This record gives sequence, structure tokens and C-alpha cells, in this order.
Amino acid sequence: MGPLMQPSETTGSSGASPVTRSFFSGTESSLSFSSNVLARYNADGSPDATFGGGGSVVTPLGTSDVALQADGRILLVGSVRVRDIDFEVVRYNADGSLDSTFGNAGVVVTNIRGDEAANAVVAEPGGKIIVAGQGFGPTSLRPDFMLVRYQPDGTLDFSFGSGGVVYTDFGGRRDSVVDLLIQPDGKIVAGGLGGANRLNVPDDFVLARYLPSGSLDASFNNGGMVRTTIHEWSSMTALDLQVDGKIVAVGRSFNLAFPMTVDDAVVVQYRADGTVDRNFGVDGVVYMRSPDGVLTVPSDVDVQPDGQILVTWGRSLARYRYDSVRGAFGGTPHPLPGRIEAEHYDLGGQSTGYFDTTPGNEQDVFVFRTDDVDIKVSREGGHTIGWLAGGEWLAYTSNLARPGIYVVEARVGSVFPGRTFHVEVDGRDVTGPIAVPQVPEWDTYETVRVGGIELAAGIQVLRVVMGSEDFMDFKWLAVIDGRTWAYGGVPHPIPGAIEAEEYDLGGQGVGYFDTTPGNEQGHAVFRGDDVDIKESREGGYTIRWLAAGEWLAYTADVQRSGLYAIEARVGSVFPGRTFHVEVDGREATGPIAVPQVAEWDTYQTVRVEGIELGAGIQVLRVVMGPQDFMDFQWLQLVRIAGPD
Repeated sequence: MGPLMQPSETTGSSGASPVTRSFFSGTESSLSFSSNVLARYNADGSPDATFGGGGSVVTPLGTSDVALQADGRILLVGSVRVRDIDFEVVRYNADGSLDSTFGNAGVVVTNIRGDEAANAVVAEPGGKIIVAGQGFGPTSLRPDFMLVRYQPDGTLDFSFGSGGVVYTDFGGRRDSVVDLLIQPDGKIVAGGLGGANRLNVPDDFVLARYLPSGSLDASFNNGGMVRTTIHEWSSMTALDLQVDGKIVAVGRSFNLAFPMTVDDAVVVQYRADGTVDRNFGVDGVVYMRSPDGVLTVPSDVDVQPDGQILVTWGRSLARYRYDSVRGAFGGTPHPLPGRIEAEHYDLGGQSTGYFDTTPGNEQDVFVFRTDDVDIKVSREGGHTIGWLAGGEWLAYTSNLARPGIYVVEARVGSVFPGRTFHVEVDGRDVTGPIAVPQVPEWDTYETVRVGGIELAAGIQVLRVVMGSEDFMDFKWLAVIDGRTWAYGGVPHPIPGAIEAEEYDLGGQGVGYFDTTPGNEQGHAVFRGDDVDIKESREGGYTIRWLAAGEWLAYTADVQRSGLYAIEARVGSVFPGRTFHVEVDGREATGPIAVPQVAEWDTYQTVRVEGIELGAGIQVLRVVMGPQDFMDFQWLQLVRIAGPD
């Protein structure tokens, strides 16, 4: 561990706190390991004379880690040579005296088999102690992760693993724990390096999570173990736990292949389930240089309650803001299900929020944002992204409300044939190649859709990734509940008529929006949701009491592109009522006057012409205007012109 002290590591005695992570070591001539000096200082920086001998104690042990127990007692761990190399644990009372109730006058030496190195220690809330490092398992010819748990008195805890000891083999020539965490649920996280000193096998960051019994936690990365390859050589040095359960690891990494890269300090963030958090940095990794310009190894990491990350190198301390690494545009992940405008890609710049192959905006003027993404004003309103070239991508940090099966839609177009793109979720291609519709001119679009995509709930990063060929325009991306589909399971064919009551599945906010619970006539008719359906004197059903802002969605399959007329059978006993029709979220008709009729359930047919539709699946919405009420019987689309 490095020089950072956790906020919980204070004793409260005499206003002093032990410096549990800053040590001065010298060499004892009678041992092959260094002695350790543990010092405690008063708040004003002066030595605390009540601690040990004048403020410090000396332990003949090359200390690897220190922990403070809840009762103020202090644990030091390291390795000592007797006949071979063994774990050694030393415990002091809060006043710096050796704790005679622990082991042999405050010292416990553990020899299991062969050479064993102790690198990390944690004190559990109940008083038990876990020490970890590396050692040889019963059948192992190379060192593995080794964890040992002790009772509060220093005896082995035989309820843990096998006789108090747990080994974990990651398959390398040497696997070694460098740091430990205890989660609030009592699970144990051990982090370190795997594969060290084995030719042609990378040295990697490795993690394992254990149940309190010492068995691997199968829910952690589907088996309890995680290996993360960064470069050809990597070395983890410290861990910390975020309040949301994510794990942050720091260390160093560099490329051994010719030409060798410079040494990087790295921070890796893992989700609570053990998978790398692709929202963080570039695919879960942040590469940094020491703030003092010296290539020293990061020695510690501390995640503050506000999410900021403190990293220590040698004598330097640096703090990194999460939003300086990555963040959703506007500061809040895009809520899903929902639609994301193309220009609202993530903050963080090149290779974080986006990847663009050409500097500046292709039209030589910045629009909306001042980076290299080629944003332009769109004829459909708002903005669009043009000139998306082969391999370019845009990232969108999003928050999916619930797990399930979803449909991904995108509004795209290219004047060139054969263009494709795909959508990734946390680095996983979820759509496969999607054909970009060929359109007659730039800034003209069609909506493409891919269904049957299974997604987990929570914050995740969506990426729109261009295929291998240039170019396409991109207007928006949407993720829709997979239950949203035409009533009966087949999109309504267009040209054709759609009965009002056959709106999409998916419920409130998806297939419809209704401002009052239940059916206004007090009982369900035809369907059992909140839409106000009733039997009609014209036969079949009608929708009554459509109030201001309410809407109904209809997934339709336009068979042929061209100009269409939209007809609707509607009526209201009140004057001045209006509605409009949207196509894929774009208002297509403008306000349409609702005929005033003598009584409810009486209708007239209204018609609006000149609606341009592309071929393919799209969602129509009938949206009520700003005043209540109207009755709605059916909607029809008639093709009036277009290429034969």
C-alpha cells in the first residue's frame, strides 16, 4: 500500500492518528528483510509522545501492508525467513505496545508449505483478519493467490477455505495478491497480477471475489475470477471500492514489443459483477503520467464519496474528476427506452466520446459543438452528423430503466449504396451490420430497425459504429421496448387503413399516452388498459375522450415510398379541436381541424395530402392538440404519387 490513509483509519486518542500508510524502512543486519518504523503524529505534525517510544515503534519486519482495526489496534504484515519464507502478522495496541493477546506476544508466523509472501491485510468488522499474498497450493508447482484468515486471537480460522487457507490459480507462472477489500456484504475482493515471468503470456491485472466462507463467488464475472490484459506487461498495485459497488484498480503497464512504449500509470474500473466498466475512460481504462514527471509506480488509490479518484505516485498526489474522463452530454445519462439525438454524444473528446478520422468540421465551421465531429444543421430540424467515415464512432452513456428485449432504431441515409453501421452496448455488437438506406441526396433519411436485442438494466455505453466504407448521415438513435410492436404482431401495411383501437402494444408511454387511469366509462372494452375504447354506432370500436396531449402509436410497414394522403375519421361536439400525425417522431401534417359534430360517436373524414414517406417500418402517432376532447374511429394512408 502507499501513503494514503483511509478516513476510517483514525483512533481518536489524544487527537492523534497513526500514519498507517507512510513508513521509513532500514535494514536489520540479523535479518534479510527491512525493519519497519511506525510513527504517530499529533494534529499539529509533532510526534505523539504517548505512542511507543517518543512517537514511534520499530518492528523487525519488512512490512508490506498495515490495517487499523475498529478498536484502534494496528496490524502489520510482511514476510520473515525462518527456514523458508513465511507470513508474519504483528499486532500493536493503540498505545504502540505489542498486543500480548495476539499469537505469541503480539506476533503470528504462518508456515503452510514452501515460500509464502504476505502482501496485504484487512481487518473484518467482527475482529477476524485476512492476510493475502502468494503461496504454493497442495498440488501447485508455481505460486498462486493465497489468502489466510485468522481468528481475533491470531489462530487460524478453520471455517475459511481448507484449514483457514484459500488458493486461487489464474494459470500464470506466478499469481500474487497485492491488495484486499471487504465489501459491505462481507464478500472479499483480492486483486493482483497473474501470469508474471511466464514467456509469451501477458502479465495482467487479475481479480477474484470470495464468499465469506472462502469459496469463489460464482456471480462475479461468471466464476469468481477476472483477468484484464492491458499491454504486454501490467502490474496492479492497489484497489478501492466505490459506494455504488464498483471496484477501482491502479497500477502500471507498458508494451514489451518493439518499439517499446513508455511506462503508463493506469486506472481500471470494474462493475460490481466483475466486468470491466466500459463507461470509464477508453473501454474501462485511463492512462496517466505521474504529475511529477517521474515514472514512479502508482502506490495507492482512494475513491472519495463524491466519486473523485485520488491516485498517489511516490511523493505526488493527483485527483481526477470522473467527468474529465468521460460523461454523458448534459451531465446525465440518456434515459432509455427513448431517443438520443446524434449530436448529443459523450463528453471526453477523441477516443472517449467519439472517434473521428479528420480534424475539424468538414464544412470548415463549427456547429453546435467545437470538436472534430462533423455536425451540421438538418432540414428535418435540429442537427445531424454528416461525413461519418469508415470506422468512426460516437458514444452515448445511457441509463436503461429495466432489463428486457428491445428494438434499436436509427434515422440514417447515404447517397452511396452498400453502406453499413452497427450498434454496440458496452463494447458488445448487439445488432450486426445494418444496411444504410440509399437516398437521393444528403440530409435525407429513412428509419431502420433491428429487434430482438436483449439488454440489461442500468448505465451503459451505446456506440454507433460506421462500417468499413465512407459515408453516411446520422440523425438520431432510439431504443424501444421490444414489446412495442403493431397490435397483432404484424406492422400495419401502408397503403391501408388502421383501426383506432389497434394501437401498439407496450403500454403507457410506449404504445399510447393517456392522462387518466382506466376507461372513462368505468369498464374495459376490447383491451384492458387506460385507453378509452367503446363500441361505435358505425360498427366495431372507437376511441373516445381523447384529451389534450394524449397520443396513440401505430407501427406500420410502408410498402412503397412516395407522396401520401393521410385520412382520419374523427369528430367532436366542441369547436376548435385539433390533432396532428407524426411519422417516426417528426410532425408530418401540422394541426388538423377536427369537425364539430352534433353528438358524440358521430364522425367526418378529414384529409391532408403531400406527406412524403420512405419505404419500410416506421411508427405513426396520432397526437391530440392542446384542447380536450375528440372521438377517433380510424386512420388511413393513401399513396397519391411516386415512382412506379
